[in-house]
Amino acid sequence: MTRAAARVWRLTPAIALPCLLACGKSAVGSAASDEINTMSAKVDGTAWSSRYQSATFESATGTGTLTGAPSTFYGEITIYTPSLQEGTYRLGSRVDSGQGKAQYFQSMYSICETTAGEEFTGHVTISSYDRAARSVMGSFAFRGHCWRVGDTVSVTDGRFFLSVENR
Repeated sequence: MTRAAARVWRLTPAIALPCLLACGKSAVGSAASDEINTMSAKVDGTAWSSRYQSATFESATGTGTLTGAPSTFYGEITIYTPSLQEGTYRLGSRVDSGQGKAQYFQSMYSICETTAGEEFTGHVTISSYDRAARSVMGSFAFRGHCWRVGDTVSVTDGRFFLSVENR
């Protein structure tokens, strides 16, 4: 292995995601299409859509993670669900039975997320999970508290249709 290749393998996750995005690769499968691997929402009233997205199902815990990012690391939306089974789940401060968590990466220094209080919560609805076809579809909305800058973010009209990686 060359020195350059060895350095690439040691990249931290914060550097690896932008590198993955810059390479023009989707985190799961091929590039986004109209039929699958799409994620969109409105962030503070402005249209947002992912160029890169992924969904994972952790078989050991039964939890799911849905992630979408535009062409850069900033603006990434991640939703942690207590299950990928069909239903509506509250988004709060942690992932446990019946509750998930949502995050919006506003900038390198500010992560906006749902919390335990009623003011910064939301929901995710899994409308379809096809384990055989490895796909999940649904909607989401949340209001997050931005820790570094003390601001808030409103994510509405969220939709996703993603390929699922089983772990």
